[in-house]
Amino acid sequence: MEVTTQRSGGVDVIQVAGRIDHEKAGALEAALSPHLEGPKADGHPPLLLDMAGVSFLTSAGLRVLMIAAKTCKAQQRPIAVTNLQPMIAEVVRISRFDLVIPVYPSVADAMAAISPSSSSPASRE
Repeated sequence: MEVTTQRSGGVDVIQVAGRIDHEKAGALEAALSPHLEGPKADGHPPLLLDMAGVSFLTSAGLRVLMIAAKTCKAQQRPIAVTNLQPMIAEVVRISRFDLVIPVYPSVADAMAAISPSSSSPASRE
């Protein structure tokens, strides 16, 4: 599993690729941890998990996402998931996990919804 992070339009965009199963869920949790920790100088920017490269997701991975969603809710900041592969999107929909964390079809759609500067057309990359 690979995780890369970039700041775009005031949002921490976290790109995840590979399998997120019982074995790899801990690595995802560790990669998200710095983004979920206490107050930062720049506040708590929204989080966007771009999962276009995720080929497999188990309940262990969903647990990590649920913890991230719960932490973001407590910090009163947006979190969203985007670019789910069809099979993963179906699991998320059937499990009603999309009620826990918003799911968007593209990065642009998610950015428009959660970016603090979404009123600016240039911020919608």
